[in-house]
Amino acid sequence: MTSFLRPAFIIAGATASGKSSLAVRLAKAVDGVIINGDSMQLYADLSILSARPSQAAMELVPHALYGSLKAHEPNSVWNWMQCVDSILKSTTKIPIIVGGTGMYLKALEDGVVELPDLSLGVRERAQAYYDEVGEELFRKDLGLHDPISAEKIKSGDRQRLIRAWSVVSETGKSLDAWQKEPHWKPEGWRYTKILVTPPREQIYAACDRRLVEMIQEGALEEVKHLLSLSLDPILPIMKAIGVAEFGAYLKGEFSLEDALQRAQQLTRNYAKRQLTWFRNQFSPDILITAPQVHAVEDILCQVDESLD
Repeated sequence: MTSFLRPAFIIAGATASGKSSLAVRLAKAVDGVIINGDSMQLYADLSILSARPSQAAMELVPHALYGSLKAHEPNSVWNWMQCVDSILKSTTKIPIIVGGTGMYLKALEDGVVELPDLSLGVRERAQAYYDEVGEELFRKDLGLHDPISAEKIKSGDRQRLIRAWSVVSETGKSLDAWQKEPHWKPEGWRYTKILVTPPREQIYAACDRRLVEMIQEGALEEVKHLLSLSLDPILPIMKAIGVAEFGAYLKGEFSLEDALQRAQQLTRNYAKRQLTWFRNQFSPDILITAPQVHAVEDILCQVDESLD
C-alpha cells in the first residue's frame, strides 16, 4: 500500500525570469502558500537588491521565509530546510517553493546533511589565517586534511575555503566525510517541478531593466544602510550583486553609470550560470518558456493527480 503524498510545487528559474509572478498566480489558483527558495531574499535588509516580491504581491497570497534573517546572520541549506520543514508541517495550503538558489531546491529532493555548529573562535582563527597567508597557502594547508574540498572549491571562494578549514579543525573530520553522512529531507511530499526559462536575451534585458528600477526604488539607500552596519565582508549579504558596486559609487570610487553597468554585467553573468545549472541539474516536470497568464492553466492541466 502506497503512503499518501501531499502535493507541492517547486518553481525554479534564473533571476528576472518571471517565476515570482507565476508563483503568485498559481498560489491564487490552488490556495497555496509561497515559500522562498532564494538565499538573498531571506535577508530583511536586502529587499530591493534581492528583488523580493512586492508588498502588493505578498498581500495577495501568503508568503513565507522572506526577510526572515538579519544582515549579520549567516545561513546554510540545513537551516533553510529546517525552516521549510516547519512550514510544510504546519500549513493546510499547497506549498509552492520558488527561487533560483539551485542547491536549496535540489536539497528538497536529495536531502542534506546536518553539519556541526562551528564556534566563533574557530571561524575567526580561520579568517585570520587566510588573511595572513593568502589563498594559495591556505588551500595547500587545507589539502593536508581535506584534499577533496581543497581541490573542488573554486578559486577565489574565500567563504567556502574558510568553512571547510573550520569544519576539519573543529571536528577532526573533513567536510567531504561529513557530506557522506545520511541525508535528511522533509518526507511526505510529491513535488511538481516547474522550470521557468524564457529566451536568454529576454532574461538579460529584464536583468538590465530591473537594476535601473531598483535604483529608482531606493537601492542606493539600501546599500548605504548596509555599509553603515560595518558588517564583515565575508557575510553572505555583503556578496549580493550590487552591494559592492553601488557601495563603490557611494564611496566616490565609481560613477553611478559605471556602478550600474558593472552590476548589470554581474547580474547577466549570474543569470547565465543559473541557466546552465538548471539545464544540467534540474529535471522539470513542466517547462515554461513564456510565463504569461495562461501558464497557470497549462500547469494545472499537466498535473495529473488531484490537488485536493
